Amino acid sequence: MRIPALLLVPTLLLMPWALVPVDDARESAPDPAPQEPAAEAHEHGDHEHDDDSPLHEIMEELGDHQKRLRKLLGGEGDRAEMFQVLHEMQTLALKAATLPPEPWEEMSDDDRILWRIAFQRRILDVVDHLLRIERAVVLGEADEARGLYREMISIKKKGHDTFIPPDEDED
Repeated sequence: MRIPALLLVPTLLLMPWALVPVDDARESAPDPAPQEPAAEAHEHGDHEHDDDSPLHEIMEELGDHQKRLRKLLGGEGDRAEMFQVLHEMQTLALKAATLPPEPWEEMSDDDRILWRIAFQRRILDVVDHLLRIERAVVLGEADEARGLYREMISIKKKGHDTFIPPDEDED
């Protein structure tokens, strides 16, 4: 019997943290002081991103796929391409969940853990919406799929507001 890959996700997401005892994790936790932005950061909306970060690269790719998905949901392209884009987005989002951004504020160890959990939950909410969009497409519920897409965009925007540091000029 073959186990679907998505059933392994909770195990994969918890695995790196499950291997480190809590006391050891607190002792070896990186300094929570905010990091200076990388020299190669660029503007993305109202926020800066580190171009070299694996998370940023994944998010850029997700953004490209998101634009394609919007067109596909509007009737451009075929179902096979839509399923391919949805599956690629699911895979990218699951990878992103394993790469939480560093908080830009000083935080206690427990708050850093809660930060990571909140980020992962937000990403998994995006994955859930992608799966619900896929289901709606299979069932021929185009309006439902487009509505779920709009909800997913709202989740993304809220995630950016929470996990991307505000531009220092916005003070």
